[in-house]
Amino acid sequence: MQEFKEDPNLLSAVNLKSLCCNGCESLVEHPCLDHLAYLKMLELEGCHNLKKFPEAPNHFSILELDETGIEEVPDSIQHLTRLEQLCLRKSGVKKVSSNETHHRIPSFSVS
Repeated sequence: MQEFKEDPNLLSAVNLKSLCCNGCESLVEHPCLDHLAYLKMLELEGCHNLKKFPEAPNHFSILELDETGIEEVPDSIQHLTRLEQLCLRKSGVKKVSSNETHHRIPSFSVS
């Protein structure tokens, strides 16, 4: 796999439905993906150097963030109204901003 420090330019990938960057250990930040209206799933599992929760549009339904360096789930997660699955197993998460997050997302896993 090619190593990225940030995602390649995705401006022309407007019909992209899922983005998988699993195992990209050099990825340290994720760009805004608002322009990808069809993107529903973002997989960043195993991106150990990713410390900041990715900016995600509210149409996302799946965020796979297992085994990342993310330490905090921000309040902005409340705006992801279509989020059905959030995975943060074996991540660095020490704080989840709101208890509502656990109850609103059908499949929420963190450990």
